[in-house]
Amino acid sequence: MPSGGGYAPPQPPVSPSASGAPGSGKAVAALVCGIAAIVLSGTVILGIGLGIAAIVLASQFVRSFGKDGKATGGKVCGIVGIVLSVLAIVAYLMFGAFVAVVIEHSGSHGAVYGGATEVVPLDSSDIDTEVEAVRSAAEGALGKMAGGDAGVAALVAEKAEGAFESSTGYTLTDLGIDPAEFSAWLMEDLTFSIGDNDAYAHSDGVGLAFATVEARSIYGVTEALYEELLALDGDAVASEEEWKAKVAELLPQAQSQAAAEKSESYVALDFALVNGVWTVDEDSFENALDQVFGLW
Repeated sequence: MPSGGGYAPPQPPVSPSASGAPGSGKAVAALVCGIAAIVLSGTVILGIGLGIAAIVLASQFVRSFGKDGKATGGKVCGIVGIVLSVLAIVAYLMFGAFVAVVIEHSGSHGAVYGGATEVVPLDSSDIDTEVEAVRSAAEGALGKMAGGDAGVAALVAEKAEGAFESSTGYTLTDLGIDPAEFSAWLMEDLTFSIGDNDAYAHSDGVGLAFATVEARSIYGVTEALYEELLALDGDAVASEEEWKAKVAELLPQAQSQAAAEKSESYVALDFALVNGVWTVDEDSFENALDQVFGLW
């Protein structure tokens, strides 16, 4: 009580944001983290981590002490930092994809075409004629898939063993299936088409052809097989050997279903003019085989 018997007027409350107020350090920390999140958004991990920290600190301050300029600014900066970090991820992925394409095409002259690597440039006046030659070469390459070429069939058989094991846990041989017979079955009834504008020849002696291929595939077989296996009564297979026997038993039925529902693929084949002949790049042909027959 002051002298004179009067009462002192009540003092106004101290604002939470005033210097030295309880929790003010948390608001400042939120702002610092938010600004740092924006600055370091290019590092992605730091940007997202600091952005989350800024939002958490700002939210904690507001819940405890009410709204504050520093806390609000920290939260906004944190959100901006996270958004910029996400955009950075997208930009890095797009740039990586671009670099991969550039590297792939820049290395095309080092590809192997029928065992040879020497590519002969073209005269620009011959391009239209050579486009048709590329189309013819593509039809010949795809014809080897459809016609049961011995070398292609052997490669398909070898790859089918590993692909089937990856999908089911058993090789074709484990199930009593001859891989050569299975590859012949895969290649049977294959059809393909090359559009009017899907063959290209370039003056540097490199060509490209795209084709739509319909064929039987291991994916179709295993999908049908899984449906049959899932429908089994659990008591029907009590041991590993019984399960293996059941897979072998159901496999022909799965093949029949896959044969009736062929898969469609869109493949690309690279070519080069080697010794006057348009020759398919071995890697691109093998990739097409994998894609068409599900040999990944």
